[in-house]
Amino acid sequence: MHASKAGLVTDVASGIALAGMPFFATYAAVKAGIAHFGEARRRENGERIRVLSIYRGATETPMMSSSKAGPGPGFVRESAEATAAAVLAGIRDD
Repeated sequence: MHASKAGLVTDVASGIALAGMPFFATYAAVKAGIAHFGEARRRENGERIRVLSIYRGATETPMMSSSKAGPGPGFVRESAEATAAAVLAGIRDD
């Protein structure tokens, strides 16, 4: 975060928040809720507090490893390190 900025809240949603996938109904609903909550806070706070919403793809986690989500239904998994690097780049790039 830049020193001149007031504040920053970062929400990690998911691309699945934008398009539900079979067998991920609960997960998609929660991530959509996070995304909409962030959007509401963004509009409420104006410039006082910035809200960055991250819509990441599949991250290689135990949950994803135990699911059937893979290249077939369009999931390309990235490492947790790549996900963290992308979040930091988004913060850095404002």
